Amino acid sequence: MRITTTRRAAVLLMLFALLFVGKANANNAQEARKMFDRTWKMVFGPEGCSLNYSVNIIGIYKTQGSIAIKGKKQHFVEKRYCAWNNGKKLYSVDLKKKKVELHNPQSPKRDKYASKFTYALNDYNYSWTKSKEGIVITLNAKKGVDSSVKHAKVVLNPKNYYPVSLHIKVAFFWAKVYITNFKAGNISDRLFDYPAARFKDYNFKNCWPD
Repeated sequence: MRITTTRRAAVLLMLFALLFVGKANANNAQEARKMFDRTWKMVFGPEGCSLNYSVNIIGIYKTQGSIAIKGKKQHFVEKRYCAWNNGKKLYSVDLKKKKVELHNPQSPKRDKYASKFTYALNDYNYSWTKSKEGIVITLNAKKGVDSSVKHAKVVLNPKNYYPVSLHIKVAFFWAKVYITNFKAGNISDRLFDYPAARFKDYNFKNCWPD
């Protein structure tokens, strides 16, 4: 079968187009991962961060509060609950019941909700696009990956890459987290020390080592 010059040109144009799309997709994925990693380091890096959050899990579970993170250290405050984790010990406080529990921060049993969110960053395909909300980075779990988090969308401020919101799909439901007052760096280690004197009259339960 003879291929005319016109047909040959059309075939070449199609091949070039497919090649361009392939490169564009690869570049998009690389850019998405680079932006994601930049934000990830701001949140979980050695300099730490603080932020206010509002969580909504399909209307079943709602909460809001503030949290500070510095590596493995965490401190959060909500209306009823608060916690101090200095990386070695986790003190969880129920302000309503006036109860304090000591946990091993490395134990997956320390939090029934946190234990459901399992993931590894290299188990996802990354892509990004722009929207009126900001830069939207989409994570889709690779085929065969055994992770409770199958899909996620992270919205970033295009000016500084600060996180604005996070949507995570776990099993069949979406968890939505909205973020405000994000601050990167200059987080004091003293913030994660449990103020025992404030809760000396609370009922104490030692759950160590969970």
